Amino acid sequence: MNFIYSILSGYAAALNSLFPFTVESADGAIELFFGKHVRTKVRDGDLKARLKRLDAIQASMKEAADDIGLLRDEVAIKLSEMQDLKVTIDKMEKDKDGYEAMLEINRETFTGLMSDVQRKTETRSILIGLAIGLLTGTSSSYLIWFFTKV
Repeated sequence: MNFIYSILSGYAAALNSLFPFTVESADGAIELFFGKHVRTKVRDGDLKARLKRLDAIQASMKEAADDIGLLRDEVAIKLSEMQDLKVTIDKMEKDKDGYEAMLEINRETFTGLMSDVQRKTETRSILIGLAIGLLTGTSSSYLIWFFTKV
């Protein structure tokens, strides 16, 4: 008989380690036995609270994933805009170099051109000043003569 009891105890221990044995206690908690030394009590309210917390965590993670997706889209848009701006800047720098080469004029030619223009302007200014001086001098002398004679 002891021999059979020991065999059955061995099978029970083996089965107990493979499959948890559950017992419902008087306070409504379910006790799970894992082997000889591990016991866990689970209450129905605890499970519902854990499920609610897990649902809240899942919802917040979905929101975070959506936010990450939106941020990723924004970054992709900004990256494409930045690349477009870089292409535009490179084109403007090439155009600038071309315009500088096109506008590059020999300094001696520019200086000679400016001195010619300056000489012509000076001559014109002298003639205009001379004409205005003669006109005002003549008109003022005439007015003085007119008022003194009359």
